[in-house]
Amino acid sequence: LPPSSTTRTPLRSSSRGSQSAYVGADGSFRLLEVEPGSHLLEVACVGFQFPPVRIDVSRRKQGKVRVNLLDDFRGEGLMYPLVLEPRGKAQYFTPREEYSLLGLLRNPMVLMMVVGMGLAFLLPRITDKEEMQQQMQGLMNPTGKPGQEGPPSLSQLWQQLKEQQ
Repeated sequence: LPPSSTTRTPLRSSSRGSQSAYVGADGSFRLLEVEPGSHLLEVACVGFQFPPVRIDVSRRKQGKVRVNLLDDFRGEGLMYPLVLEPRGKAQYFTPREEYSLLGLLRNPMVLMMVVGMGLAFLLPRITDKEEMQQQMQGLMNPTGKPGQEGPPSLSQLWQQLKEQQ
């Protein structure tokens, strides 16, 4: 392991809590009085990532220990003394996404705004102005009676219904 004052090797056990040891100047560490059972060894080192290691200490046979990398599916055990190599440098920050005009145009709100503005710009040019004026006059005088402007009142609608019956 890389020697550092911040490199620790915590050993976690599901039933008995955890214990840890710091790495010495020569890169070695020592965990004393490890009880029988399954344990998880994780190396905490600034700047490097290490794979987690499963350590099984036998209850029946005194001193028998089986050590495997947790993500190693081949089932091959590690040899004693345990030598751990870092997977690589630790990346603590994710790179920021670059600005893209295409990404902005994929936003649903922007798409709705562009379509709405396009319709507001194109519809007046497509429709006939005389036909629109006739429709507006029809809306202003829906009964067709001269002198009456605006929509009919409820009483006028009621009278029209009585006359139709």
